[in-house]
Amino acid sequence: MLLKNSFNEDIMKLAFISDIHGNQDALKSVLEHISANNVDKVVCLGDVVGYGPEAKECINLLIENGITSVIGNHEEYIMGKAIKSDFNDFARTSLELCLKQLADVHLQKINQFKPYLLSKKYQFKIIHSAGIRVENFYVLFKQIKDRLFELPNQSMCFVGHTHKCAIFELDDTKKIVKKIEHASEFFLDLDNKRYIINAGSVGQPRDQDTRSSYIIYNSDSKSVSVHRVKYDIECVRKKMTKLCLPSYLINRLNYGN
Repeated sequence: MLLKNSFNEDIMKLAFISDIHGNQDALKSVLEHISANNVDKVVCLGDVVGYGPEAKECINLLIENGITSVIGNHEEYIMGKAIKSDFNDFARTSLELCLKQLADVHLQKINQFKPYLLSKKYQFKIIHSAGIRVENFYVLFKQIKDRLFELPNQSMCFVGHTHKCAIFELDDTKKIVKKIEHASEFFLDLDNKRYIINAGSVGQPRDQDTRSSYIIYNSDSKSVSVHRVKYDIECVRKKMTKLCLPSYLINRLNYGN
């Protein structure tokens, strides 16, 4: 199963995945679901590694499917670009194990991850994290213009990081005026509004729904559709237990938080 991922081609349907976190079973299920939806291109919003048991297998799937990714904070840890004390004990434990598993080919792939990606044609930015926590979402209003909306007439920014799928509508002052959750499809007013769109998490959802989350942006209908996909959680839990990963990380998969 190969999924097209070239920024040079016209795009009608673009899938965004995020926060895979070493969960190969979840990623495989999501990629199969994406393939069935006739998507033109797939982009990852970062944090392919960390927490889960199979980071290298997840990176292999990105390579095999030609999927581009921006860098997440967990990749920054792996590459020595992050302050380790910023990560809790559970994250550090999983990332140190991950470092022992990764080969040069995986580190080379991670090193190719860009801080962000821009599409001038479709007027959006792709970045892992939007800022700091405000109302359970990472946003710093003072930096929205410079960090998230730097292109002229840019109307969208796609993010991950919080593990919570949501669409945030902004007014002309770039203040968030509406938060849309649990919408299967949402039509965007790109001429008059701006949007921060969070794809949620493939490998460790935190919105009380254990199913993987990803989104599809349709440039033709100017809509975003949210997709939830089941995967074999117990199989992943067994793999994590075998590797002696923290029980907190193992158990949270059962609750989606």
